[in-house]
Amino acid sequence: MNLKYTIKKILKEYHPNEDEKSFDEKPNPHQIYIDENGFNKAIEEFRSVEFIAKKLNLTPKKLLEIYDPFKDIFTDEEFKNMLKETIEHIEVRPILKKGFQERTLEKKINMVVDMTIEQFHPDLINWDREPYDWKVPQTPKLLEIIYKDFILDNQTFKRLSLDKNSKLNESNDKFKKRIEDTIKKEGLLFAIKFFGGIENLSKKIDTTPINLVKNFFINKKFSIKDFNISTRNYDYDFKFQVNDIEKNSDDFWSFYVNIIDGFVILPDGEQFDLLNSETKEYDFWFDIKYGIRDILGDILEPLTPNDVEEMDIIHNLDD
Repeated sequence: MNLKYTIKKILKEYHPNEDEKSFDEKPNPHQIYIDENGFNKAIEEFRSVEFIAKKLNLTPKKLLEIYDPFKDIFTDEEFKNMLKETIEHIEVRPILKKGFQERTLEKKINMVVDMTIEQFHPDLINWDREPYDWKVPQTPKLLEIIYKDFILDNQTFKRLSLDKNSKLNESNDKFKKRIEDTIKKEGLLFAIKFFGGIENLSKKIDTTPINLVKNFFINKKFSIKDFNISTRNYDYDFKFQVNDIEKNSDDFWSFYVNIIDGFVILPDGEQFDLLNSETKEYDFWFDIKYGIRDILGDILEPLTPNDVEEMDIIHNLDD
C-alpha cells in the first residue's frame, strides 16, 4: 500500500480543510493527557516514566528535566548539595562505608538517593494521607534517573566505589577484571562516564580507545533499546551488529554496521519492515535510512574520544 496515497486519500475524503503536514502533526495523546491532568497524574496513570518518555520520543532523563516534578519542593542545586553531603557522610562513617562498599554499583546509587531523601521526608511525603505516600509518584526512582550521572561523577563516590580502603590496592589484573566486569554488566558508556572518559578507561586496562570500542561491539548483536536514546521523528525498533570500525585519522572514525531486523512506525501508526525490499519503494524511505544513521550516531558518538570530530556510519540499508 502506498502510504502517501493513503494519507492524501484520507485528507481528501475526511479532512478537506487540512493539509498533509497538519495530518502528521496531530497532538500526541500522551502529551494531551499531561497538559490536561499534569505530569504527576500522568506518572500515576501510565505507571512508568520510561513508557511516557518513549511515547513522547524523549529519554526518561530529558522528560524529567522538562517537567521537573520536584521544582516546588527543592531546587536542583539544593538536592545536589544534599547528595554531596550524603556521600561525604558515608565516607567518614565506618559502618555505612562498609555496607556501601559491599553493594553493587546500582545499589550504591540507591543507597545515596535513599539516604538523601531522608533529609527531605517532611517535604516529599503527603502526611495527610493514610497510609503515607509520596507527593511525587515514584519519588526514589525519579530522583535516581535525574541524578545518577551527577552521583557517578562525584569524586568521593568514585573513590569509595573503586576500593574498600579508598585506594587501589588490588593487583593490576584483578583491577582490570573489575573494570571489564563493569563494562559487561553496565555497558561501555556507563564505564566511560564512571572512569572519566574513554581515554582514561582504555589506559586502565592497557588498550587503546578504538580497540576498546571494537571489543565491545564487533560481531555482537545489540538492540537500540539497549541504549538510552530518542528515536527521533519516527518510532524505530531494530537490532544491529557492528562489523568493523576504522580509524581513518585521529579525528575521523568509520563504523560499518549491519541492520539485522526491525521495523519503523510512521506518525499515522502504520508499521513497515526495515528489511522488506518493498519498503524502499516508498517516498519516505530517504528519511528512514538517514533516521537509522542518526540513531546509530547517537549510540556510537558518545563512545568515541573527544578528539574524534567526524564519524562516518555506513549501514547495509543505506543504498
